[in-house]
Amino acid sequence: MVGSGRDYTLVELDGRRLTAIAAAVGLERVEVLRWHTADRPERIKGDDAAALGGWIAEELRQAEIARGRVVLVIPRGEVVLKPLSLPRPAVGAVGDAELGGMVRLQIARQLTMTTEQTAIDYVVLGEAAGEGAGTVNVLAGALPADRAAWWMSLSDEAGLAVKRIALRCLGIGALLGELSVRRAGAVMGVAVGAHATDFVIVEEGRVVFARAAEQPRPADSDAFETFAERIGVEAKRTWMSHRGGKTAGAIEGVVVVGEGSLCERVAARCGAALDTKGETMRAPALVRMPDHMPEMLRADAAALMGLLLEVVQERVSLDFANPRKAPDAAARKRQLTLAGVLGAIILGGGGYVAASQSLQGLRGDLKGLEAREKTLQGDVDAFLREHARVRHVEQWRGGGVDWLSHVAYLNQAMPDPRLATLDEFTARMSGEVSFSLKPKSSYPAGTWAVRRSASIDLTGRMEARQVASELRDILIASGAYEVQSRGADTPERFSLLLASDRLKPIPEPAAAKPSGKGAAK
Repeated sequence: MVGSGRDYTLVELDGRRLTAIAAAVGLERVEVLRWHTADRPERIKGDDAAALGGWIAEELRQAEIARGRVVLVIPRGEVVLKPLSLPRPAVGAVGDAELGGMVRLQIARQLTMTTEQTAIDYVVLGEAAGEGAGTVNVLAGALPADRAAWWMSLSDEAGLAVKRIALRCLGIGALLGELSVRRAGAVMGVAVGAHATDFVIVEEGRVVFARAAEQPRPADSDAFETFAERIGVEAKRTWMSHRGGKTAGAIEGVVVVGEGSLCERVAARCGAALDTKGETMRAPALVRMPDHMPEMLRADAAALMGLLLEVVQERVSLDFANPRKAPDAAARKRQLTLAGVLGAIILGGGGYVAASQSLQGLRGDLKGLEAREKTLQGDVDAFLREHARVRHVEQWRGGGVDWLSHVAYLNQAMPDPRLATLDEFTARMSGEVSFSLKPKSSYPAGTWAVRRSASIDLTGRMEARQVASELRDILIASGAYEVQSRGADTPERFSLLLASDRLKPIPEPAAAKPSGKGAAK
């Protein structure tokens, strides 16, 4: 993490838009000094690091913005960001090394390429409570090696002294940290950018989930409402992705970073989509921006300044320019070995020549053993990785949802075809494979667990609204499904989303079928 009490430059490339902000970070505040925005010329290709770097250097030079102590803000799509729940390691350097190794192993499963030279960093969110006691929650991120090299090449061409590579979503989390602590549940932060909109889930002051949607910000006010509707849909999709079919706490509100008509409409649409309160948010008092900054730029700057606010708040955050390095757990062992060699020489009391020869021989043996240890450790790590992959596949293929039982059960519950007709039946299975270490042990000593759940969409036509209501009540009363209506209710159509964590429904037949009695004729 960069230190406070100095000037910084934030550089963000959001699609075609370059945003650069010079700011001063003090002990109690962050202040914008200068800013500059520009659109990439058509002659420069978006994948040409050399040309982009030269253009950025020229833009910063003309804007008189320094290129030292740079925080480089890269798009959310560049990074694999994953919340993880891992077995709690031992305390100390060895425990930190185990945690770092577990993070790398889990992240390796998300990548389609080798993790060599990949920038992997993580932040410990805290220890889980309740059923998850004994585990630690971690937010991990990985910037693939080829993309890390591309961004550093661009920085070199632009002459940027990069101190940190960060994501804008982390700055949003810093802005909402204090607000989320005061709320009982999660808070969703939304920041509308020039090319993409960021969505962040913040719980107890920490970012636990983040995604971005490529929705360019409209320049014409006539398009504000349509844009806000699309962002509302993306907010709903973000919350559903965060839940992932698992039980999650209620959302306590949606906060859109920025002011003005566009931000207010986005807040209203997102709040309505999630059935909660939607509001806008100015930059906190710790962030100072000139009054004459344009409205949209103030919103962009607030999200970026949140990255410097982390410095003031002394928050540990992700940094892909300086990722965490696991402590060297073998260092103490080597020190003890060398100390033993030295003690043997002193106690021996032999002559200088004999002692020197003995020391040289021992050093040679030590180097040979260290080389051998390194080779064997690499073989062991490679074997454990392959073993974990194979066991993961075996657990995943071990069984699935009994769809025929679900279909048979729902067929019994469906009303008479004269009352309702099913047009579409869509079924999906989601699953999660987890591994828990035994206390005071390392992989593969542990337990694999598989959690699968079924999701079924029912869409069709009905004779009357009462028929769909009775069908929904019967399915809810069965206890086999969680039932949710999808879309707006209409007199002639029904659409239900069923969720079940059972591989097959209860064997008893449905208590009753919808009769449609009492429905309006």
